[in-house]
Amino acid sequence: MKKMKKIKNTVRDIILLLCLCSLSILSASANLINPDNDWPSSPIDMNDSPIFKNENTDNTESFKPFGGEDSPVLRAQPGGSGGGNGQKEVPIDNGIQIVIYMTLVYFLICRIIRRKKIKNIFIIICALLSSFGIANAQIEADYTVPSWTLYRKSVVAGAPNTGVLVSKNYPYNVNVTVNGAPSSQFGATWFTNAGVTGTKLQLKEGITNDFTGAREINATSTAVNNLIYVSTSAGSDDLVAKTGFSKGATRSYVSNKVLMDKLQPNTTYSYRVGGVNGAWSETGTFTTAKTNKDAFEFILITDTQANTDDMFEVSRKTVACAQQKAPNAKFVLMAGDHVDTVDPNSEWEWEQWFEIMKASWQKLPIAPIQGNHDRSAQSNLFHHFNTDKSFNASVSSGAQTAMEGTVYSFVYGDALFMCINYEDYAKGETYFAALEAWMRAQIAANPYVKWKIVAVHKDMFTGSASHQGDADGKTVRERMAPVFQDMDIDLVIQGHDHIYEVIGVLVAGKSGSTNTYTHLPDAVGGQTKVTGGTREDMTGIHGGKFNVSGGVLYFLNNSAGKKKYEPSTQTQMDAAFSATQVPNYYQMFNRFGQTGEPTFSQVKVSTDAITIATYTISDSGVATLYDEFSVVKFRTISEAGFRSLICQ
Repeated sequence: MKKMKKIKNTVRDIILLLCLCSLSILSASANLINPDNDWPSSPIDMNDSPIFKNENTDNTESFKPFGGEDSPVLRAQPGGSGGGNGQKEVPIDNGIQIVIYMTLVYFLICRIIRRKKIKNIFIIICALLSSFGIANAQIEADYTVPSWTLYRKSVVAGAPNTGVLVSKNYPYNVNVTVNGAPSSQFGATWFTNAGVTGTKLQLKEGITNDFTGAREINATSTAVNNLIYVSTSAGSDDLVAKTGFSKGATRSYVSNKVLMDKLQPNTTYSYRVGGVNGAWSETGTFTTAKTNKDAFEFILITDTQANTDDMFEVSRKTVACAQQKAPNAKFVLMAGDHVDTVDPNSEWEWEQWFEIMKASWQKLPIAPIQGNHDRSAQSNLFHHFNTDKSFNASVSSGAQTAMEGTVYSFVYGDALFMCINYEDYAKGETYFAALEAWMRAQIAANPYVKWKIVAVHKDMFTGSASHQGDADGKTVRERMAPVFQDMDIDLVIQGHDHIYEVIGVLVAGKSGSTNTYTHLPDAVGGQTKVTGGTREDMTGIHGGKFNVSGGVLYFLNNSAGKKKYEPSTQTQMDAAFSATQVPNYYQMFNRFGQTGEPTFSQVKVSTDAITIATYTISDSGVATLYDEFSVVKFRTISEAGFRSLICQ
């Protein structure tokens, strides 16, 4: 009888032990197995975390979540004004260690405690405490979306102890945008997790991390629910493989925006955002414009267009090189296609765009253009940027853009920039007429600026074999090129075709119902001519000084990403005439080619000239000058005098 009872108790103990270990393992791994599930929230007190990295004097640490040598890092923030601790690394228990630990605890209890009821009570208490503590060690809702994704990558890679988790109250995707007159105001935007509201921006003159007495601007916060985080397309395969996330998974956020107005001209400001429970972003800086026509420079990029970590690393490297080459740049003009997955966008791609290039966006305001890959019924681009929205307010509902803030203008120095959205071209004449009227109003309101620069994504002229014959390009070209000529536009910055091309100077007009395009070969001088005919150098024409007093120069600087298109030959362009209706297309090109490398341009603007130097970036991050040209405008000089000037 005693023997049977002993066997029965042993079996019971084994069953209890198995249940205890299983519960512990499931508690520890539940959100690793199915990270898209919602789990009960029970926040960890991050202040009590034993691991808090803040070892360096510049408040940075060496962990590089994206793998690049110069990748931006997640940082531990000092308390600063308003208190608050920094981002903490949370250690994660291992399932095997849990089994061993709980087995030892169980048998220790069995040895020490002989009374069955007390022993069972202790076993139950240990099981509950263990499962409760482990389950609370990693709950997705407790952390920012970007940091949870990084953590998931580390788990799938088999090294979960290197995952850096950031408290859910911290802001992310922080950026400053041109919004109105850059001498007196800028916009700012950041995301927070769903439910994290009440954030603000602190602003202070000078370069500082001390925000005592700083100006505070409360954010206008908008819930952005159920954004597609992981695309259902093949483009998300890399993300799915690295995280275990499901295709079609969604995330919800709060988009926070402020307008920093009443700023002083030619003044550097420091800012930070957040503030919920002391959770502040890292400090960013920007400098307002002067109110005169002094020279300035900016960085031009386009088509970062990435959907994998490796592709985003290419763009990060390109922007970082641009920042080093042009340390005095006042802003970045991004000519569209920030991300790759189109309508709906993959929000993870937007997240990566901001987070992997965070070190650059902390120092450089952005002037974004909507590209075709930025189209999304969920309006991701609109939720991430804070640009001027007055265009939609000034036109009829039939002419409004699908996303607000995608048509806007600003004056910097002696140049008027008009940022145009061609992605709503399908609205037809209603849209084009409203766009033309708006452009004429901007020009009339700024009669004393010398340069009129238009930035678009969808190109009006191109030599790309992928898009030269596109019907949408023909539509915008035939409708708007004569308008640009009539408005005396000087330079059109384009994107979309991932190739390098300097086209013109061109005169666009109409002969009855037929569009005409005339190349002005005498409007350029000072060019170098070499043997062409290669992919890298189709025409063999380099550099030059272009006089745009009689026409328009169209420019595309390739792309700042990995994706590239191929240049067409003269034979291919001639064969495509039925689609383009542009005669002698090939003769319009100056420097034209494809190196296969990412690029950026350093653009310097003065009253005398616009100078554009374009650099290619090698795999090792070395910038090499590819082409450099200048734009000038002489109106009252003799022909002989003009030829003398541009050939200098």
